[in-house]
Amino acid sequence: MKSFHFIFSLTILKPIMVQIRIVSASLQSPNLDLLTVVLLINGLKNALTKFRSDDNYFTSLYKKVLEVCNEHNIEISSVKKRKISKKINDSNTQYISTDKKSEIKHFVYFVVLDDLLNGIQERFSQETLTLITAFGHLINFELSKSDTYNNTQLHLI
Repeated sequence: MKSFHFIFSLTILKPIMVQIRIVSASLQSPNLDLLTVVLLINGLKNALTKFRSDDNYFTSLYKKVLEVCNEHNIEISSVKKRKISKKINDSNTQYISTDKKSEIKHFVYFVVLDDLLNGIQERFSQETLTLITAFGHLINFELSKSDTYNNTQLHLI
């Protein structure tokens, strides 16, 4: 497809999907321990949060999209003009973008990252991660305790 939105979607999704793929592959490893799970999930949340908060990163992605569009003669659509009803919203809390960069940032980029972060939060709440960490420490403690016990028995024999 030759559209600005398609190119933008591919460009923003690539680094996001790379991060998700790394975590997904690691979570499917048969040798995974619980403490590593917590580190992976927190690392993914931190990476997505950094993507969202780093304006320079978004600007570099946007420039890359513009370069690809210019290289392939893909037209960049203009900003959709929105009419806000004064009757519905007197508080002026709606965001109106004035250029394509801010429009795509607020109505596509932030929405994608927020949905991903909310999905991770629903599946791995801080309470759940704390429980997993505690359980992981308990398992590691029990394993090291039994290893010490077995080694002591071997030396006694």
